[in-house]
Amino acid sequence: MRPAPGRLVESGIYDQLMDAGGRYAELFTLQAADYDTTGPAAMVPRLTATA
Repeated sequence: MRPAPGRLVESGIYDQLMDAGGRYAELFTLQAADYDTTGPAAMVPRLTATA
């Protein structure tokens, strides 16, 4: 069951939250995967902003 929106479900510093393996760690890991420059995602062309 997912917590209600706006409800604090975890607290701590980065190391504690990652070691706990909860929702923070899950979302952080998903976001970090977008920055992987060695895997298949690195082959996807990316648009760059122009001024």
